[in-house]
Amino acid sequence: MTAPGPDPDPVPGAPRHRTHPITPLVTGWKVVVGIIAVLTAQNIAQLANEFTIRRALIGLGILLVVVLVAIVLSALSWWFTTYAVDEDGVSVHSGMISRSREYAPRARIESVSIERPLLARLLGLAKVRVEVAGGGESYLDIEYVSSARAEELRLGILEVAAGTSAASSSAVPVEGAPADGTGAEA
Repeated sequence: MTAPGPDPDPVPGAPRHRTHPITPLVTGWKVVVGIIAVLTAQNIAQLANEFTIRRALIGLGILLVVVLVAIVLSALSWWFTTYAVDEDGVSVHSGMISRSREYAPRARIESVSIERPLLARLLGLAKVRVEVAGGGESYLDIEYVSSARAEELRLGILEVAAGTSAASSSAVPVEGAPADGTGAEA
């Protein structure tokens, strides 16, 4: 989704933000459920026939380790994922080892929607989806911010797309810790 032409980050001082701090918990559970589903579906008969308390405790211990690893990996992913909205468009930077940048230039933004999956809705969070004209992957997601912040982002991105003002989208309160590590809100 990277736009050809000028550098997608023309404003080096554009404030970058992180999503909500509990995003790792919302995204990390998917890995755990997937592993449990695969192991259980493939071995349900054998697990039922060979059930003992000792094996159940070992299984729970392994499950606990998997949950902790999933949470740590999700937290690292969260730490290295930032987004910015400026007068030229929307960008999302991500990746721990291999950095990637998704960019939605202002001229190609078609629509902005807010999605609230069940778990995120229960926690008061939402995903902002920016639909982009053209390209293979025609959307950019900012996962997950508070519902109020999602609405502010949506309105700010729509203002940017209309070309009216990006100042109000930069002035909204920061959801999580600032990406620059200074501790100051942008």
